[in-house]
Amino acid sequence: MHNPIVLPHRKQLRLRGYDYAFPGVYFVTICSAGKRPVFGSIRGESIVLSRAGEIVRCEWIALVERFARLVLDEFVIMPNHLHGVLAFVGHAGGASPSPTTTNTTTKPGGASLDPKGGASRGPTGGASPSPTLFDVIGAFKSISTIKVNKLLGRRGVPLWQRSYYEHIVRTGGGPHEDPAVYLGESVDVVVGS
Repeated sequence: MHNPIVLPHRKQLRLRGYDYAFPGVYFVTICSAGKRPVFGSIRGESIVLSRAGEIVRCEWIALVERFARLVLDEFVIMPNHLHGVLAFVGHAGGASPSPTTTNTTTKPGGASLDPKGGASRGPTGGASPSPTLFDVIGAFKSISTIKVNKLLGRRGVPLWQRSYYEHIVRTGGGPHEDPAVYLGESVDVVVGS
């Protein structure tokens, strides 16, 4: 018998006790609601982004303007999901020491993926000083949903699944320890339909 007072048990996806405002590198996967192929289609070895996919791409790239400590690395948009590598650099106000990692990459504009924070950008207008991964993904999902729903002439329709998968990139040879290589093996992206 169903008891409406007892909430369903959900699998804990986040690492217990980990501060997701840590300077560090993260590999994330975010799926569309119902895994519907709304972001584009595969043609040969390329993905052709739909207008909704173009919005998602633009909003992902724009995250660095919203979050001063955020650096984006490789990402790929597939018909029903997005894979991305992102990092927090510099000191997070009140955050604990960062986990051990040696992944350092310089990105265009001089920003660094060194999670210990050698380089970071100056403050941007309205940027959150100590965001967590949850804050970044939440903002991305919210803004992209609003803009895609506006494009499609609808209101309140979910674009994304409730949660997302995340992997903290560390040294030690796990399955996605070099997510840029994994993403490099994905299909090419072509903007336009």
